[in-house]
Amino acid sequence: MITKFTVENYGCLKDVEVELTPVHAFIGPNDSGKSTLLHAVRSVIQFATSRFVQTDRGWLPFDPRMDVRDGEPKRLLGAHASAGWYAVETTKDATEERCQDKDSGEEQVASPRPWNNPCRFLESSLERLHPVLASLSGARLIRFDADALRRPSGLITPAQLDSLGFLNDRGEGLPSVLYGIREKDHESFTALVESMRGFFPTLKTIRLPAASASALTLELELSDGTRVPPEHMSEGLLRFLALATLRFLSPCSVVLIEEPENGLHPARIAEAMQGLRAFASASNTQVLIATHSPLVIDELTADEVTVLTRPSVGVGTRAIPIKNTHNFEKRAGVYKLGELWLAYCDGNQEEPLFDARLR
Repeated sequence: MITKFTVENYGCLKDVEVELTPVHAFIGPNDSGKSTLLHAVRSVIQFATSRFVQTDRGWLPFDPRMDVRDGEPKRLLGAHASAGWYAVETTKDATEERCQDKDSGEEQVASPRPWNNPCRFLESSLERLHPVLASLSGARLIRFDADALRRPSGLITPAQLDSLGFLNDRGEGLPSVLYGIREKDHESFTALVESMRGFFPTLKTIRLPAASASALTLELELSDGTRVPPEHMSEGLLRFLALATLRFLSPCSVVLIEEPENGLHPARIAEAMQGLRAFASASNTQVLIATHSPLVIDELTADEVTVLTRPSVGVGTRAIPIKNTHNFEKRAGVYKLGELWLAYCDGNQEEPLFDARLR
């Protein structure tokens, strides 16, 4: 688990440090840096435990350099875990890594490596078995989009069952994911259907009919026998179903979720958050959330919420734990966490939540 994350000169994150918990949410106005922070976490884990591949379409799975230009400061991303810390610096031309083991105090430094290299890929040159890197074993970014969730997707092979996941962060490939869950362990698929039925009582089962010779689509059968194709499914049901599959996907150390409340009925938001907390605990997976919903915040504790704000375009993002906001203890005696934030947020800067000393 990442206990502390530091970032410098990554988009609007000029100099930010945040303490993290197993389940943690970032709140704040639009354009305050919440999504950028999730992307920064994904970048440092990708650097530490996987690789970037250079193609004719650019770097895949994504370009972590955030448009670094000549003469600009280095980008610094650092993740602290129980085993120690890992940091990576990037410039327009090269990247450099450092890693320290907490127990021994030994620090490893990797030589700078150019982005443009004959191998056409970039990966960590530190020892993969290092305990710090072992604790950063992959990140999954989620920004579910209903249209992507509705699309048919291809059949998967037995070899792909051990790396089960969506095709992209929008959730494309949901039928394939459900097929994989069913093929790998039919009891797990049955449990998934039963859990969905608890929230949507008219649901009888989930079907995966062929959309073509090589692709599956999603279909719901209701208790009265009605068959519902994906184009007629509500966004809320699709998103809730996609969230419910997370515990069956291939393991990773961190799941990063943008606005899990989108499309959900208020009652379903609380249930979705309870499900995410249970998933985090059972799978030892850290869940980091960017949200605008006070109902999401109501399901968290004061240690699990950080407020982000950006006073102006030329000023970098600032972060403060909600428990350290101005006069928190007095206000927390009156409001729930979500209400506390909602009472002060203005949709712009949320400045009343910040102590005058921080301005």
